[in-house]
Amino acid sequence: MGVVHRSLLASCLALLVVVLPNTARAATHATLSVSPHKVLDGSRLAVRATRLQPRHYYTFLLVGPKAKKDRALLGLGRADGRGHLAHTFNLPVILHCGKSTVYLFDVKRVLARASVTVTGCTLKGRPGAPPPAPPKG
Repeated sequence: MGVVHRSLLASCLALLVVVLPNTARAATHATLSVSPHKVLDGSRLAVRATRLQPRHYYTFLLVGPKAKKDRALLGLGRADGRGHLAHTFNLPVILHCGKSTVYLFDVKRVLARASVTVTGCTLKGRPGAPPPAPPKG
């Protein structure tokens, strides 16, 4: 009887080793979506993320078509107790319109990304003069 129990226990442990990493890995992949998928430069963009760590803070970054020049921090958000996060950001003015990507970061790495097309840029694809200096006061 002891041999049967040991082999049954060994089989169950082997099954757990195979099954648990796959289910744990699947549960950790964050999802990110944006709305609308085509947005005017300077307007509002809604983001929705799921499968996050509950009650943790996350950073959203917008990277435009010319990644070295078109980067803007959208802001921070905090996941609720179920690991969901929904937030609306005012889209910053970027230099170049076109296919862009919103990245979701935790403290250590990129967790997810979503595509968005930015339209109506005031600079029409080429860098303009620098913005005016802030008023002294």
